[in-house]
Amino acid sequence: MPADWDIDVDYAQDGQEALAIIAKKKIDILFLDLNMPVKDGYHTLEELKGHGALPHVLVVSGDVQPQAVQRVKDLGAIAFHKK
Repeated sequence: MPADWDIDVDYAQDGQEALAIIAKKKIDILFLDLNMPVKDGYHTLEELKGHGALPHVLVVSGDVQPQAVQRVKDLGAIAFHKK
């Protein structure tokens, strides 16, 4: 990200770690991969539905099957971008 942007960026190695960060602080935008260890993107999206203030989720994945795109949108993602 450009150095002059006034933003904080957090990184997570997997969905479980991302959920732990989201539980501790307000996250506005979440870039989410589908294929991750521990908790994949689908399970992360499912668990996010139980949280109060949800971040806007943009899925970035190489899995571009129509079923995958529809599934993440059904789970609350606002966009799907191909890697």
